[in-house]
Amino acid sequence: MSRTVVLAHRCFWPGCKKGLGAMSSAQHLRKHLASAHRFDIPSPFKIEGRRRSSKRVAFTVLGTTRSLEGIEHSLACAFCENYDQSCEAMYSHTRVSHAQFWPASDSNSPGSVEAAGDSDEGDEGDEGDDGEKDVVEHGIEQHRGRKRREPSSGAIINIAGIDLTPPAPDTQRFIVGDLDVTAMMHQARSTIKSHKWKLPLESNLPLALALSHILLLIPGESAIGIEQSDAGAIVEHIKEAYDIKEPPMPYSLLVDLIKIAEDMRLDKIKPADAAVRFAHLSVPLSDHERKVVKAIGLFADRLPDISARYPISEATLAQFYAAPLLDSLFIDRGRQVVIYYTNTKPLEVSSKEDAFLGRPDLCIQRNQGAHVHITHGYGEIKPSEASNRYSIAMDLHRIGILCARAQRQHGTRGAMGVQVAGFKADFYITVNPAPSVQVMMQFATVNIPRCFREIKTLITELPTLLMILSVFDSCCLAPKHVKSSSTLSSTAASLPIATSAVELPHCPTPSIDSPCSTASIDSPCSLSTAESSDSSSASLSSIVVTPLAPPSSPPLLSERAFAQIFSTVRNKRSKCVVGGTQH
Repeated sequence: MSRTVVLAHRCFWPGCKKGLGAMSSAQHLRKHLASAHRFDIPSPFKIEGRRRSSKRVAFTVLGTTRSLEGIEHSLACAFCENYDQSCEAMYSHTRVSHAQFWPASDSNSPGSVEAAGDSDEGDEGDEGDDGEKDVVEHGIEQHRGRKRREPSSGAIINIAGIDLTPPAPDTQRFIVGDLDVTAMMHQARSTIKSHKWKLPLESNLPLALALSHILLLIPGESAIGIEQSDAGAIVEHIKEAYDIKEPPMPYSLLVDLIKIAEDMRLDKIKPADAAVRFAHLSVPLSDHERKVVKAIGLFADRLPDISARYPISEATLAQFYAAPLLDSLFIDRGRQVVIYYTNTKPLEVSSKEDAFLGRPDLCIQRNQGAHVHITHGYGEIKPSEASNRYSIAMDLHRIGILCARAQRQHGTRGAMGVQVAGFKADFYITVNPAPSVQVMMQFATVNIPRCFREIKTLITELPTLLMILSVFDSCCLAPKHVKSSSTLSSTAASLPIATSAVELPHCPTPSIDSPCSTASIDSPCSLSTAESSDSSSASLSSIVVTPLAPPSSPPLLSERAFAQIFSTVRNKRSKCVVGGTQH
């Protein structure tokens, strides 16, 4: 015959009024210990072990009671499966076995802190954080024997695998005016030492990227460890250095596009006829303008009459809303640049240690024959921005890591990152102004139309779309390091990679079709063949130009280190903070 043990979640602190009665669950007991007695308990919390009934002993849990007088019971531990007969025994057990949660202040001696209130209203029917909901029968709470959810949050942080050593004195630093960005990034990474518990990724995304030596910049907002004014100066420096600016508005093209969109909105022409008129404009167009007009024509042909009022899936958002814009902007058959909406492992993920990066929704790649040659960017698509805070933060972290690796591995000036959350597309450029730090900067945002009546809004963003194409051509398709068949000159090799905004000159961007152009601003080098001979005896066609190996860069955050610092549980209470903005 089995023995029945009646358990009560009761405060063991001497002199506490809550110790006279029982609480409904271990969660309420932990909340009481944290608020009344200042225990350091993470939330959510994972109970160690599990209390199971057997043939010898059966456990029942008391519900909420104001008084335990006359009820023979044992005290259940709020942190593990153990139980004791008296408050003194439970006090000693918690002090010894769970010392990491014990209050550190000496003012919390027994009897010095009184609980606020004598009862917990609304305890009945509440569910504990271990995932078990209790059934109350005759005042006694029975545990259902179903499987518990195992949240991985609440563990102690471990920074053993993180490189927090300060930069060496001879490190090539990223300096903007009087700001030593490399030193600021090190100070921001060092703040991880002050945390005890794992951090939610939603509200600590800039820190997660900073641990991989990636500085996340949003124009008009502050960055991690950097004031808003200083962050603005860095943003302006990056824009000036990489020639990121909106071109002037082409008013003649704008007038023709708006006229067609207005006729379509007033039902004077059908959307299919409007798509034909968009494709046959009388205004002479540049290559970039032709791509933007193609995107507008695809939207006119594919979008519905009115915006959908039902939830849109990720596949629908990618196929009917994101693809017309992204395909028109980035696909270039002449340069063999394509977009793959793929679910496969990218080129930059080559080991099991990088498995947490997952599979991006899209890759912008350049082929060489039948094989992928260079990856120029990555993108993620999520149907809703408000309900997927963790997913959006994880997607942006994945984009930052993959773009940083692609930029380092392929030796380009930058890598493009695209994040589509709902009907808003954010564009990021990842550059390497110095070997000690990479910068991931948001430089454009485009609102995707929901129906063909909203195409006029997209037309007004014509300068932004042209700027995206200009940045993609000048940064993502351009090689960063250039060398000739002979060795580089020692003068060029000794030039600093990062200088101040005033000292940094602007050099012409090399074209992907003519790789013998001047090197980019990140690595100001020259061809020794041209230096050694003023008579230009060697023609440009005889010079073999190949990308140099990128300079040694600090390691990116590995999967094991990421799991030891950031929680993988989607915390609904935490807000997604990207560059200081809450989503």
